[in-house]
Amino acid sequence: MAELEPRPEPDEVRALARLVTDTTGAVVATTRAVHRAIADRVWPDAGQPAKAMHDAISTVVYASIDAGTTTAGVVAEHGLRITGATRRLRPWTGTASGRYLAGFVNGAFGDRLLLRHPVLATPMRIRAGGRDVPLNPERLAATYPDATSYVVVFLHGLVETEQWWGTTFAAGLEADLGCTSVQVRYNTGRHISDNGRQLADLVGELVEAWPVDVERIAIVGHSMGGLVARSAVHQAAGEPWLDLVAHVVCLGSPHDGSVVERGANVLAWALRGIGQTAPLGALLDSRSAGIKDLRYGYLDERDWLGIDPDELLTDRRGPYRRAPDRFDGYAGLEPAGEGVPLTLQRVPEPKRAKNRLHLDLLVPDVDAEVARLERLGARTLETHTGYGTRWSVLADPEGNEFCVAAD
Repeated sequence: MAELEPRPEPDEVRALARLVTDTTGAVVATTRAVHRAIADRVWPDAGQPAKAMHDAISTVVYASIDAGTTTAGVVAEHGLRITGATRRLRPWTGTASGRYLAGFVNGAFGDRLLLRHPVLATPMRIRAGGRDVPLNPERLAATYPDATSYVVVFLHGLVETEQWWGTTFAAGLEADLGCTSVQVRYNTGRHISDNGRQLADLVGELVEAWPVDVERIAIVGHSMGGLVARSAVHQAAGEPWLDLVAHVVCLGSPHDGSVVERGANVLAWALRGIGQTAPLGALLDSRSAGIKDLRYGYLDERDWLGIDPDELLTDRRGPYRRAPDRFDGYAGLEPAGEGVPLTLQRVPEPKRAKNRLHLDLLVPDVDAEVARLERLGARTLETHTGYGTRWSVLADPEGNEFCVAAD
């Protein structure tokens, strides 16, 4: 399908001009602050003639640069509006290089784009053939004429767009599994939990408007996309579409956090501690909320809400996360880092004595593990098959029952 793009919004090109002006201004401000800090160290006495002359000259130079940058931005913006050039230009995402640039800009500071240049901030949407696909039955049917009941949703990673997947990956999956692939583009600079909540809503709307009844869903996420997928599933507890999810596939996702982001956190902290490099630390700290969430893999807004995002190497994840119900009457508790996942089952009987704790041990080889436990004194009571797995019910020497199931 040929890549077709609508004309840009009237303010898109002008917003790009303002973005370049703002970025240039930030670089100049950082350079001025570092320059001033170094000068204060060289000339600690404010009354020295050399320092007074230096400060006067540098003030004039930086003020001139600021004025020139601001003037150039205003002239460019008004010139674009007066000449109507935006009506003749393609949108900045209308070319492959433009889409790469959009992905990078949104990933680097997409949270601030929403506030200062919202027309440049990428909204979460479905993409096909280089165009947005509205979530209504008519457009979905036209875009996916061979839609199947098995939908696979693809989520790109940080500073990427849907074009990262190429064309062969999804096509191969469709040929092998008989599924229909759906590509999602989103602003990777936003908090992972914000994107997760929006993805949960989007998948719900997609299922409602899909041309045929959806029977099965898989979500495939690369890098940050895997965390967004987990966050969506985490926040969609109780939503009807969640029962259709068969797989969440995470490719290279930093579930326990990114070493690179933790390194950036340490570097920014160290730079802020030295007067001459403090402005560089502040500039490094301006990276997006989405990038900072990767430090420890934050999936829930409670992990970051009300917390200093630049505090040094502090893991604020809750001890456990409630996983959505996979089967009626069950709830899962997954450790945020290392630990043992627990599954809780609602039982109809009232409590009569001590609270019961039933363990399900997930192992790669059920037969080998059962044989090992029997040698230690356990007894096999029953063996079952169902729910796509196999398990054995055993009892320890005191009669306490537990299960060994295939992982």
